Amino acid sequence: MNFKTRLAVNVLNSGGVVSLPTDTIQGLSCLPLNTSLQRLAKLKQRSSKKGFILISNNIHHFEAYVNDLNLLKKNKAY
Repeated sequence: MNFKTRLAVNVLNSGGVVSLPTDTIQGLSCLPLNTSLQRLAKLKQRSSKKGFILISNNIHHFEAYVNDLNLLKKNKAY
């Protein structure tokens, strides 16, 4: 793992927000923890009551955030 990756992991694990390149723009990213999400909302100047996009390579990472995983599987949103 290179230095930038290790630094990003440390920032994320300590509740921080990192900027990551996407295919078109830089995106802000954090772990889905209350303090991290509050920081992200503040940086984006956005109400924390609005939703966030969750991205993961494992559908089970969403279990704490959705009421019915079967709906995700049914709609192939994973």
